[in-house]
Parts: sequence; C-alpha cells; structure tokens
Amino acid sequence: MFFRENGSSVDLVNLYLNQGLFICLNGPSMAKATPLLRPDLRKAGFMTMAVNNGGHNLRPDFWISLDPPHRFMPSIWKDPRIQKFVPMCNFEQRVFEDRMVKQQPNVLGFRRNSHFVSESFLTEETINWGNSAEHGGGRSVMLVALRLAHLLGFRRVYLVGCDFHMAQDSKYFFPEDRTDHAITNNQNTYKILKGILAELAPIFDHVGMQVFNCTAGSRLEAFPYCPLKDAVALETSQIDLSATTLGMYKGLAGETKPVPKDGLSRRKKKRLHRRKLDRKRNRSARPS
Repeated sequence: MFFRENGSSVDLVNLYLNQGLFICLNGPSMAKATPLLRPDLRKAGFMTMAVNNGGHNLRPDFWISLDPPHRFMPSIWKDPRIQKFVPMCNFEQRVFEDRMVKQQPNVLGFRRNSHFVSESFLTEETINWGNSAEHGGGRSVMLVALRLAHLLGFRRVYLVGCDFHMAQDSKYFFPEDRTDHAITNNQNTYKILKGILAELAPIFDHVGMQVFNCTAGSRLEAFPYCPLKDAVALETSQIDLSATTLGMYKGLAGETKPVPKDGLSRRKKKRLHRRKLDRKRNRSARPS
C-alpha cells in the first residue's frame, strides 16, 4: 500500500493498532482547537494527522497532500519528523526551486482511485479520494485520511476542524483567499461528501473503527459528537509518566545482587534444604 520513490514497498499496516488519532482538517474552528493540539502541549500517546497547509502550524505526526506539491508550505516538506503521504504520481513534481517531492525527507507514496464504492473502500488495493466528475464528483483529502487511519491501525479517530461549511467570512483557519466560485464548489463537495460519509459510517462501525466529530457546530452529522477536551483527556490518559524507573533493572544478568545477612541466597537455602530431606529419606530407607 505504501511505497518509496524507487518503487519499493513499505509495510505500515496496523503499525498503530488500537490507538487514537486526531485528524485535523482545515475549517475555521481549528483556530480554537489549535491550543489543545500544539506540539509543545501534547502528552504521550497523543497523535495527529493534518492535511494540506494545516500542517504548517500544527506540526503533526502524519500529513497528507493530493494537489500539486508547490501549493504546500516548504516547512512541511522539509521537516523530517513529519511522516508525509502523497500520491505516487507526485514524486517527480517540484516542491520549490530545484527540489522534487522524492528528494524530501520521510515521504511515502500511495496509489489512488477516483471511483467511490463504499463496500470496498477499506479493502481495495488503491486509496479512494472520492469520485471524479464522470462518477458524480466529490473528491476530498478527508477520505484519504480516513482510509490511512484504518490502514495504520488506528481504531479511535477524532475529526477536528470539520466544519463542512465555507463562506467569505469563514474559509480556513489559516490565511487564504477563495473566490465565490471556489466557495460554491466547496459547498457542493460538502453535500456530496455527506452522502459518502453516511454510507461509510456503518462500515467503520462494523470493523471496529470509532469515528467521532469533535467540531462543535459542524454541518457533518454522519458521526457522533465528542467534545475535543474529552477526547484529548481520554487519549492522554493512556500512558502514565508518573511511574518511577527505580528497580526496573533489578535481576538483570551480570548485576550484583544484595547478599542476605546469613550469606546464603534463597536458591542455596532451597538446595541445602532438599539435601537434608534426601539424607533423612535415605536413613529411613535403610534396613534396621
């Protein structure tokens, strides 16, 4: 499913089995969510996936882009800590100056398709990103994010910044302009995606992948609402960092163990005790 720029495959399937993932979309509500998602405030076990230019400020663990690479910030492409996923056809495209996608750190490719079929969405060999115009339209990076989350093994998925509404006064959570025509197209895509995601919701439930919408006021109703604070609290409570390391190396080979006061270890005491019992049995077994 995942490939290097030279065509060699990389197995990441279920690498994060049964973990939680925050998929950060780019609706205006992300501005309020960002303080909870900033890398310096995250705790152990908290993992994020961003799309498009949302990765510039969030610095996620995973990042996805589908459009021409030059549309996305160099700060994302250059960061080796971010695991980046792109369509394989983008490997040979330029990011900036004379640098191509395949020359950026930590980038993996996937093959995609443009014909949505709900029954095979989670099992087909290529990754669907909606429908091309000939199949009714409605392509979105969000669909790729959901498929990748399942492939990687995440089974608790939280949608953040999933407003599903765009207007001139509320476009993205980062600075960017959109024409009235582009806004109309996005609104139409949201309508189509609502139907697609309604089809996928019971399929996700069937395979045990829980999807929650953590966006207050979202126009998407396919998934149950979960307050972002509650989701963050749940995922950050999975790993205890307060425990002490004291005693973790006790009993390792080569370690000098404390000597009991009588100079005999427990093992030697058991051995001596067995010898005494054997001598008693031997004496009782002798003929009188």
